[in-house]
Amino acid sequence: SPSSSSSPSSSFSSSSSSSSSCSSASSLSSARTEKILALLGEAATLLRQGELVAFPTETVYGLGANALSATAVRGIFTAKGRPSDNPLIVHVHSAQALAPLLSDDVNSLLSPTVDQAKSPSDMASLRYAHLLQNAFWPGPLTLLFPRSSAVPDVVTASLPSVAVRVPSHPVARLLLRLADCPVAAPSANISGRPSPTQASHVLQDLNGRIAAVVDGGSTEVGLESTVVDLGRDPPLVLRPGGITLEQLRAVVPDIQLYRKRLDEGALVLAPPTPGLKYRHYSPSGHVMLLLPSLAKNRSDTEKKSMETRTLDVVRVQLDEGHRVGILQTTPELSLSSELLQAQKENRLVVLTLGDPSNPRKIAQNVF
Repeated sequence: SPSSSSSPSSSFSSSSSSSSSCSSASSLSSARTEKILALLGEAATLLRQGELVAFPTETVYGLGANALSATAVRGIFTAKGRPSDNPLIVHVHSAQALAPLLSDDVNSLLSPTVDQAKSPSDMASLRYAHLLQNAFWPGPLTLLFPRSSAVPDVVTASLPSVAVRVPSHPVARLLLRLADCPVAAPSANISGRPSPTQASHVLQDLNGRIAAVVDGGSTEVGLESTVVDLGRDPPLVLRPGGITLEQLRAVVPDIQLYRKRLDEGALVLAPPTPGLKYRHYSPSGHVMLLLPSLAKNRSDTEKKSMETRTLDVVRVQLDEGHRVGILQTTPELSLSSELLQAQKENRLVVLTLGDPSNPRKIAQNVF
């Protein structure tokens, strides 16, 4: 049932365990499938009723509300403590569900049955939209379109464009189909904090603030979606994310990456997408980034020097009374007996993110 400020949020599990990846319904027993459908049906009903429901996507867990209800969407900003000028991304189950969100002009351009004169800029935007949708939807790519009047101002921070994506996570897509409405969903965490990759992370931040959490296990990417502005020729990547610039350029070679400039204040003052204005992915601890040489063929001496420098920093922090965590890639650091003792006493935590040759896995493990 919907939670109040003093009651806990419901948790609906759609995976075989809270830490497992979600399986598609076709691979499950009939009874298991019926149970999942019933649980997702409850979550979908809550969304239609204007409640807040957290759910898994392939990137991170999202905090969802009916995108066509201004009252429901305002609840997102209250629960997260999110600034009202930070727009939201709207999730739909397929490209065919875009129509209620887009302006009449855009819908007519996207319609394959309409034969009308189109300007060169319209044709370019249309071509880019089709190329990117066909290549990366469903998936972690958000596209900016001119919005319809049905989209409340609170979703877009009163801006003329709406950010939309089709998630690839099977639980998210099924929930969106059952809810039968577009769902605005930023990451399901207190604003500014690291984004959640498990249902338990959501509850740490939002338990008692939202109606329910759909537990679909750990997310796959861990990094939020890439955002592309189609209103420019060539298109502009406003926020890097789960689809890399290299992947995008394989489809649209001249796509550009936005780089903040001091003389370009409009995008920062009135950002059309999250990630341009406010602090993001901010952990509660102090973070130090130790950079090795960028040379591909570093000598053993250089590698050893980097290890020595890292461990010296760790010792200083421990001597100052701090609890220290090391995020490392392989090969792993060689810890002295002194540091092994600190690890045993839980004053030192060491986490290995993976092999540097697999940056996608490292990104997933970081978040």
